[in-house]
Amino acid sequence: MAEPPVYDVDRSFFEVSRPSRWRWVRRIGVSIAVSLVGYGGCTLVDRSLARRDGERALTAAHTQLDEQDPNWSWDRLVATRQNAPEGKNSAELIPKIKKLTHAEWGKELAKGTWKSRLDVQPNVRYSPSILKEVRRELATSADAAALARSLKDYPSGHREIVLKPNVLDTVLQDTQDTRQTADVLRWDVVLATEDGDRSRAADDLLALLNASRSVGDEPFLVSQLVRMAVRAITVKSVEWHLAQTADAVKLKELQAAFTEDAEEPILLYGVRGERAAFDRLFENLDSGAATPAQAIDRSFQDTWAQLGWWHYRSNLPADRAYTLSWLTQCVEFARRPISEQPALFATIPVPPNEPTRMLSRLLLPAVDRVAHAHWRGVAEARCAVVGIACERFRQQHKRWPTALAELVPAYLPAVPLDPYTAEPLRFTKLEQGVVIHSVGKDLRGDGGTLNAPPSPTTTYSRFRLWNPEHRHQPPLPEEPAPEQEQQNDNP
Repeated sequence: MAEPPVYDVDRSFFEVSRPSRWRWVRRIGVSIAVSLVGYGGCTLVDRSLARRDGERALTAAHTQLDEQDPNWSWDRLVATRQNAPEGKNSAELIPKIKKLTHAEWGKELAKGTWKSRLDVQPNVRYSPSILKEVRRELATSADAAALARSLKDYPSGHREIVLKPNVLDTVLQDTQDTRQTADVLRWDVVLATEDGDRSRAADDLLALLNASRSVGDEPFLVSQLVRMAVRAITVKSVEWHLAQTADAVKLKELQAAFTEDAEEPILLYGVRGERAAFDRLFENLDSGAATPAQAIDRSFQDTWAQLGWWHYRSNLPADRAYTLSWLTQCVEFARRPISEQPALFATIPVPPNEPTRMLSRLLLPAVDRVAHAHWRGVAEARCAVVGIACERFRQQHKRWPTALAELVPAYLPAVPLDPYTAEPLRFTKLEQGVVIHSVGKDLRGDGGTLNAPPSPTTTYSRFRLWNPEHRHQPPLPEEPAPEQEQQNDNP
């Protein structure tokens, strides 16, 4: 077998001398170093330019705000807040009521096994088992209920707020405890009504509304959400009380309080405070008084996240200016007549999903949700004002008004407007009573019903009044008590 041919290759063609090889290595290394230095230099220049432009935008934003709203900043805002009269600060009573309330308050009734007995029409009495449990609860917190009832004489409140360096960690425990005070009063209304103590029930209702008003102009959206929630409990409690008794008292005083409270610019208090608080948060993040790991997420302790924060930080002044502009837009819209607000708030853009808008995108509050809660709350309060006026009319004339205009001027200076339409609230007379209602945010209404429960998607507000003969109806057939149900489930 023939041997394969042998080729004589000049290997020197492929060989590179050692000095020449190191020259190439050095060239590559120098190229990489030059590239890194160039990239670092460009990055530093870009960061410097971004910070310079951002600080200019921030200075311009601050200057414009100082001219438009001299007390917009946090220190000036808190210094000019409304103060309650000396010795009449309802906010000071909330922690005292909390201390007197039993530690286990409300936990039993919060169990799901009670739900079917709690979900009853306002004109239907609660079952004996509910009333028994409520009496037991209130017996453990009688002193708390008595002190809470004294809120009827405290129509305004004020709390001093001290911001933490990480603004989002600022504690509002006393504000949140207002909900528990409202729960105590809500159930005291039930027992007072059941026991025929009309004067005590009337005091409870006014105290309930004043518990809501104890929040005052607290400069946080979460605080104003608490205020809205407690006022909503008050509206439902007034509707329930009037559906249980035909001779409620002190209605004129309660109507006057609701009339005043319905026009409080609650949304404005919240967004104006958020603007000042968020500006302080940006300032603290820029100075290092607060860290992104505290304000945003613990993952910012990670090395790569810290590198990302370093890259973003030069954009922080511009993002801060953007946040100020965004919230100022909300503030200006919140100053407008309430019927104009829904259309205006719908035009506010969502913060862009861009690296330069990282903080505003992550931290800006859902103002539109709070705004919707505010508009609905105003509609509820105005419906309650008209409802109380209708009940006063019925008590005097032994009939319902034929139209809301008949209430003017003896019971109302004018018919309140629906916040969603700027037209008078609607009035529907039915066989068993009357309904005052708002069309809601979808503008469709359908609130002119007495007995149909609202669906989960209901957007309208209504206040229902039953004819005297349809009030205080017998409770629904009693079901096994929760304790018995649990025993049956565990034979």
